[in-house]
Amino acid sequence: MLLSRGAVVVGIGLSEIDWDCSHTQDRFGYISGDLRDDMMVDKIFEHFREKFGRIDLIVNNAGISQIERASDFTSDTLKDIFAVNVISVGMVASKGAKLMRDTGTGGSIINVTSVMADSAMMGLSAYSSSKAALDQMTRASGQRVGAF
Repeated sequence: MLLSRGAVVVGIGLSEIDWDCSHTQDRFGYISGDLRDDMMVDKIFEHFREKFGRIDLIVNNAGISQIERASDFTSDTLKDIFAVNVISVGMVASKGAKLMRDTGTGGSIINVTSVMADSAMMGLSAYSSSKAALDQMTRASGQRVGAF
């Protein structure tokens, strides 16, 4: 629907896509990459800046979870969950907002979170905490970024 209305749509994921999108190459792009890598995020946005000149909409839907008792967490588990669910989403939103501002086209950034941000469920405290952090980051960023 967005493509049919002339929007430039960008997809980023860990795996390659297996469907033909050649008929929309002038307005659709997809790159496989790990958003936890800052250099990858920079490379992705530079590629889309060069290819399309703008981005109209970002839907940040990155997220991972792990069912684990709080007493069994490791620092690696927490770092990984927060790296994907908060930091990578924040970096994509930041780079996207910069591109939207620099091109003067504006746009929208949607950060997908979870009802678990406001709930507690045994085994999902790390996930819930990361989504709560994303909620707050989205609210705070929206106050500043929404101005342009």
